[in-house]
Amino acid sequence: MSDEIHVALPTSVLLVEPPGLPRLMKAYQILRYSSIFGVEKVVFYKDFSTSERSHEESAVFLEKVWSYYRTPPYLRKKLIPIDRDLRGVGLLPPLRLEAFHVSRKPYKGQVRLAHVKNTREGCLADIGVGEEYLVKGECKEGLRQVRVIDVDSRVVEVIEAVLYTGPEIEFKKSLREVVDEYAGRSLLLATDRRGRVPPIHEYAGRIARTMLVLFGSPSHDLFEMAVAEGFNLRMYVEDVWNTIPGQRVVTVRSEEALVITLGLINILRKTWAGLRPVE
Repeated sequence: MSDEIHVALPTSVLLVEPPGLPRLMKAYQILRYSSIFGVEKVVFYKDFSTSERSHEESAVFLEKVWSYYRTPPYLRKKLIPIDRDLRGVGLLPPLRLEAFHVSRKPYKGQVRLAHVKNTREGCLADIGVGEEYLVKGECKEGLRQVRVIDVDSRVVEVIEAVLYTGPEIEFKKSLREVVDEYAGRSLLLATDRRGRVPPIHEYAGRIARTMLVLFGSPSHDLFEMAVAEGFNLRMYVEDVWNTIPGQRVVTVRSEEALVITLGLINILRKTWAGLRPVE
């Protein structure tokens, strides 16, 4: 975890939308925007004003959405069961991860996602071309990245991940639990309308570190939530950023704040990479 970006949002960001397509759209946008900028993990936490039941229901829903969209389109019909929570997925744009963009005809050396399973016939991989391939070497079941060894004899091997397949998803019972896990080993940034405009000159080098960006809820900012949980957030975060200075609307939606903030961080990181001297 050398230079990853993680983000944390409360599950209550979903609850401002009615069940059905609006809520599905919100979950999709969070996943889509995070994927655009290569976020490695999205942590959803329970804020103090959300019931345990609502948090758990939101977690189940988010896991379904994540599982659907992080599964390659050529494997979804086989791996994703019909679910009422996923009604409307066909109306939304595809996630279009680069990892999904593979040719219909495999070729030697190609890396692609496959569903690996252990059967009586041996370890087999469904790579989405109609015929299963034999897995050479260790059999690691589940959705795996494989490399095509031979097309004619239909042989692949499971490899360590080299393709970005979207952010992982994780759930925490409180904001404090999130902060405690990351404090001391990552750059923690809080977002708030009353924060300061990101000081680019101060973060030119440090922005390249692994970082966690915290977002508040539609009803409460991060500091209100921290007070409700009995701790001082400022003792843990390195800075508080207002990434949308001069906004001309009363409120900014969570997914809007997410994509704007990630866009800013991306520019800062790419600028620093360009200025950094070659060793």
